[in-house]
Amino acid sequence: MRKVGDNLFRLFFTFIFLLISIIFSNGQSFFPKAQKYLKTGFIVSTNDKTPFWIQSNQYGTISNKSGIVFFEAGLKSDYDSTFKRSGKLKNFNFGYGIQINANAGNESRLFLTEGYLKARFKFLEFYAGRRKEVLGITDSLLSSGSLIWSGNALPLPKIELYMPNYISIFGKGLISIKWNFAHGWFGNQNYTQKYYLHQKSFYVKLGRRKSFEMGLNNQIQWGGYSEYLKTVSASTVNGYMPSDFNAFINAAFPFPFIRKNFPPKLILINDSMNYGGNVLGSVDLGYNLTINDFKIKIYRQIPYELGSLFSSLVNADDGIYGLSVRTPSKIFNGIGLEGIHTYNQGGYRAGIAQLLNIKDQHFGEIHNYFNHGQYLDGWSYDGFGIGNPLIISNKMISDQYFEEKDKLYSSFNRVKGINLNLVGKINQFRYRLNYSILKYRPTGSSYRPQNLELMQNFGLIKISKSFNEKRILVCEIGGQTKGLVKRNLGIKFSFIHYW
Repeated sequence: MRKVGDNLFRLFFTFIFLLISIIFSNGQSFFPKAQKYLKTGFIVSTNDKTPFWIQSNQYGTISNKSGIVFFEAGLKSDYDSTFKRSGKLKNFNFGYGIQINANAGNESRLFLTEGYLKARFKFLEFYAGRRKEVLGITDSLLSSGSLIWSGNALPLPKIELYMPNYISIFGKGLISIKWNFAHGWFGNQNYTQKYYLHQKSFYVKLGRRKSFEMGLNNQIQWGGYSEYLKTVSASTVNGYMPSDFNAFINAAFPFPFIRKNFPPKLILINDSMNYGGNVLGSVDLGYNLTINDFKIKIYRQIPYELGSLFSSLVNADDGIYGLSVRTPSKIFNGIGLEGIHTYNQGGYRAGIAQLLNIKDQHFGEIHNYFNHGQYLDGWSYDGFGIGNPLIISNKMISDQYFEEKDKLYSSFNRVKGINLNLVGKINQFRYRLNYSILKYRPTGSSYRPQNLELMQNFGLIKISKSFNEKRILVCEIGGQTKGLVKRNLGIKFSFIHYW
């Protein structure tokens, strides 16, 4: 049966590859305004795993297993940039995108990474499907990844209404806002099936050339069924969690009067304490300025679970502290430095809470970032963490520290350290250097010794060469020291052709 399955996979992949080849070779007839590309390459390493920074923040397209050949094909049509006679953009426009990936070797897999339709009316945009996104105040090029929504996992299928760019509401850009409101589908994961995502965010920008940004994003995993928790009455009713329309209303608007007037059909003991589902997000702050063509961004992302940040500031020292500098120099085009800290998780009073003498209403409650008692797959999708990848999933850690009884996304979600990114161009070669120095401790709910602390370093060197801007060769060398994960050294080589 396995041999038959492998043959079917090869036949199906060959069909898709030929179909894509036909479309791309007749590009002027099919999708004449779309940008099209094909990509292929391989990954090898000194053990059976792919090095951390070669795999991470690639939207789930790079396998955790080394020794593979990969293929990728995509096309994308963005909004028409033509203007009306008045000099303004057209009020209505639409776009689309598709990306297909396939791996063969130690892992054989064919999957759709992107497939979406989008439409814009003035400053509002709507899209449906899978689409690559990063959410939060960060520098996506020079960061280790946005705290909650980083581009590390395969995009969730979503429908979303949002403002993709800041829109001025006062003083011609003096005060600007953007927001999103989305519904998504997690589908069937390891421990939970047919559950949903609710997501919303709101951000404000004050100023023009020098600007201050602030805002927050909110995500809730809700609904679904878990066979594993079928007998756990506090978490489910015969395995089911609230999935009706009232449950959606409670997820979208988690306020006491909503809970009172729109009660879900199923009332769970756990939900009565925290409004239902897995609630998480970040409060983001940022400051932007330009000095002699140097674009500087300072940002802060603070994680929260329902009520824990706003009522007591108990974990306000956790999160990401970032600085990025875009320079006019080609040799050193950008530098990013970040600190990440998730040791607190409600275990002690944060410095600002002590300074302001705020009573810690949630002191002693373990927040357990990216893990959850009902949604045991945690803050992940298709096996990859949705948030910052430095909070490492259990599938990546060394066998020495993994236990089968760990029904968690991450057993070592307490991390502290720094991450450095450097990008630039020397002659005809573009480069990227990435290095992380970190310490890890087990989650506060773990049976492991709480004073266990593991050192871990990750590194990446990426070099690319463009030929006529249509063909690109890319070489990435990634490595890591022995610690929470196995010592490893690997290489990823890829070739990209654009039409």
